[in-house]
Amino acid sequence: MKIFLVKSVGVIIIIIANIFLLLCLAVFVLEKFEIAKKFDGKLSTRDERFSLYKTNYYGEELDGNPYEAFDIKYLHPYFGFSLPFTDEHIRNTNNKFTTLDKDGFRINPFNNKAKSKKIVLLGGSTAFSHFSSSDKTSISAIISKNSSFNVVNRNSPGWNSLQELIALVKYNEKYTHSVSLSLYNDLNTYCDGYKNLKLKDTSARFFYWNNVIENEKYPAINYLNLKDKIKYFLIKNFPETKIIYKKLLTIIKSKNQNSYGNSENYCSNDYEDLIKVFLKNQILMRQISESKGARHILIIQPMYGLHEKTNNLNFFSLNKNNRAKPGAPEKKFQQKTINYLMAHDFCKKDCYNFSKIYDEEKIVTIVNEIKDKKYRGEIFADNTHMTDEGNRLLAEKLLKLESFR
Repeated sequence: MKIFLVKSVGVIIIIIANIFLLLCLAVFVLEKFEIAKKFDGKLSTRDERFSLYKTNYYGEELDGNPYEAFDIKYLHPYFGFSLPFTDEHIRNTNNKFTTLDKDGFRINPFNNKAKSKKIVLLGGSTAFSHFSSSDKTSISAIISKNSSFNVVNRNSPGWNSLQELIALVKYNEKYTHSVSLSLYNDLNTYCDGYKNLKLKDTSARFFYWNNVIENEKYPAINYLNLKDKIKYFLIKNFPETKIIYKKLLTIIKSKNQNSYGNSENYCSNDYEDLIKVFLKNQILMRQISESKGARHILIIQPMYGLHEKTNNLNFFSLNKNNRAKPGAPEKKFQQKTINYLMAHDFCKKDCYNFSKIYDEEKIVTIVNEIKDKKYRGEIFADNTHMTDEGNRLLAEKLLKLESFR
């Protein structure tokens, strides 16, 4: 009887593992061949649309994305997660396009001791200049090259305003300005299953780390019932089971609806609680900087989907039947959130809305419009990351602000 039970448990575990692998494959296929967008009347895979490294942008066509290693999150003692911060991990991650310093932040080759003014640049992957062709074309480097400011990076892909606050608290050197190039990660994380948590500024990937740590709650597996043993097995070996399950349900739901539905329901149209927490973090950053005789500046980062002068408006607008296209609900939600934020007393000074800053240009271009592998100065690499041209334009506009005079 005991042998039979052991074999039964083994068979059940194998079946569950196979189902899990099939779910992973399904998620991969649906993501890889996602057909929400058409270009030139042809279906395009995600890689075909966002393949900047397949163009001449980095000087030559590359075999892979040089920023792939910088998407990896490392558990950090006080940031929650960060880029690599140990010597070994930093050495294994750095490449000829992007270099991290000994603390795990991107270097700025144009900083020098002769300059007396210093900016601490806070934010996520936009501030990090994800996809810039080199350290010399990052936002921080362009600012330093063309001004009297040194710019120190205290940013990391995926960071939200709480992590920016912690980074500023932990920065002990003298500076004259702190700049938070921010908001998108707070919005995105909040709407990605985190809005029901009491702590509205919970960092991204919290559920992943939580599932990993859950494993440690079951040390005595021999005393568990069958249900908990299966749960333990999945958590220990497949910590992203819950995330993949939710992702699969989301994809299936969106495919069945063939639309994002009523834009009023996007993220429950609930943003006031999030912005209140976001503002608390910004207020604390301002208080910290002012206590050091410095100035804190909030810049709402550019978002491709909010711009009006784009060639992909069909993705962010309404179709002939007045049904929302995939990007329309998110666009409306983001715009209402930004309007609410800008109307707050905090934004009466040192607060700038750069979310549609490139509309001042003739046309706002994105890399997925490239047809012949030739980069021609497109501004966006994707919805939130800019190319070298986008970084250059943003740095120029930032230096013209009254807050930096």
